[in-house]
Amino acid sequence: MKFKSSGFTLVEVLIAVFIFGIIATTIFGSYHSVFSNAQELNNRISDDEMGMGCLTRMTRDLSSAVISLPPQYRSPKLNAKPDPHRFLSQNDLLAGLNFSSLRFTSLSHTPMDIRLPDRISEIIYYIDQTGQDQYVLRRADHPYPFFDQTKSKKDPILCENIKSISFTYYDQDGKTYDRWDSESADFGYATPKGIEIRLEIGEGDPPRVFETGTGIPSWRMKTNR
Repeated sequence: MKFKSSGFTLVEVLIAVFIFGIIATTIFGSYHSVFSNAQELNNRISDDEMGMGCLTRMTRDLSSAVISLPPQYRSPKLNAKPDPHRFLSQNDLLAGLNFSSLRFTSLSHTPMDIRLPDRISEIIYYIDQTGQDQYVLRRADHPYPFFDQTKSKKDPILCENIKSISFTYYDQDGKTYDRWDSESADFGYATPKGIEIRLEIGEGDPPRVFETGTGIPSWRMKTNR
């Protein structure tokens, strides 16, 4: 009597291994795609929270800006000290890239000691390079009378993964500028009436874009001198 073999041939084993490989590749590929998409979504959510939080902080600072008004304010004379409440914004070159910075004074001081009362503070927004192609937006906060315009690695980071930041300033006639100096005759010794902020952040392509605008509650009009 002959018995039929119940084993598998080499060809059958190879076919089974091949089919299993296809199934495993499909399953693990799907998991990888799901996890990658989830990570990308988490990054976008994190960027959104950071970007919106940054603009909220900046809007709060600017809406509490302190401006010197006439007759207390007088246009600067030659070699005179600048107005302590000077509104100054310029374009800074950093690693071959242009970033906007902004200096002004505000009642929106953030004290390290909560026992200290609210007071006027010098606020400076500026970009700092933390690594190759890595930039952050810092916020310097110097309470009165320490308006020294110094910058430090200890200054809090408002936003990470900065790709670009720009400010658009509106004068009393609605004309726009990409910089400002309230102590300059070029701007009539005035302060801006309104400001728009544009922020690009994130490691994705394209980056996330955030925009907002705010008026300056108390602003100084142009003067001949």
